[in-house]
Amino acid sequence: FNAQPMAPITEGQFRVFLDPLVYTKYGDAFKSEYKTSNIYPLFIDPSTLRSEDWAIALATGGSSDALYIKRIFKILRKLPADFSMEDIINSIKASDLTEAQKGFARARLEILDEYLKKDDFVNKLILGGVNIIDFRKVMYMPDDIFTIMTLIISKLQKKKEFEDEPFVFIMNEAHLYFKKGIAKEFVESIENLIRRKRHGANWLLLDTHLP
Repeated sequence: FNAQPMAPITEGQFRVFLDPLVYTKYGDAFKSEYKTSNIYPLFIDPSTLRSEDWAIALATGGSSDALYIKRIFKILRKLPADFSMEDIINSIKASDLTEAQKGFARARLEILDEYLKKDDFVNKLILGGVNIIDFRKVMYMPDDIFTIMTLIISKLQKKKEFEDEPFVFIMNEAHLYFKKGIAKEFVESIENLIRRKRHGANWLLLDTHLP
């Protein structure tokens, strides 16, 4: 159709974030593919996470048992305001969760620990540019990836400096995520994102060839 971009972005307006282990192993390959050196590991500053973020992280896809989720919230409510990952681990160990539930919680925390570092990805975002979070080559179950995605959306929506910034979220290959068995916590975070469009200038585009 002879269409041309009206305002193509420069390399400086482009960022790509990868799973930390993927970045270590395949960072150079992604730089070659994207034709940019602006490739970064996806880190989240744990001090910026709120109790409800931790609760969602520990509960997403873990169990359909409402009692498990209630116990997780109870554990987190009893922690001090400046609690650490070690505090969560010790509280779970001393809780009345079943051994299976404790095992799930520990496994999820081990995955999260790979992403938790002071070097927060939010500080590297390019406002007004294009920021890609690429989860290819990640060797985790879908619910584990949904957990990270939920935390990312939560951080972007709750950061005070972004209150007046419009965001367009584009989910590529959306049919891979929205299918039978998807964690309801992830669906709820997406529904919340859609509802916020009216108030927070947030837009969600689901890109798929299997509508």
